[in-house]
Amino acid sequence: MDAIDLSDLVEDEDTLLKITALTYMGVGVYLAMRKKPLTAGVKTLPEPQTKPEKRSPQTLSEMIRMMMEEAVKEPGS
Repeated sequence: MDAIDLSDLVEDEDTLLKITALTYMGVGVYLAMRKKPLTAGVKTLPEPQTKPEKRSPQTLSEMIRMMMEEAVKEPGS
């Protein structure tokens, strides 16, 4: 088989534009196909954990319980 003469393709501007467009489309399809497919679920960031607000004791037993918990806590915590 004889070698293809590309000089005729380069001289015609319309053919050169078609070749360029097809080349860009081919590269675009290649890049699109090689990427991983999107997952169905959306990942969400975990909510920052907040400490529960200390509320004032409502009854005498709650007051005693809170005082006992504070007395048992280790120093520095």
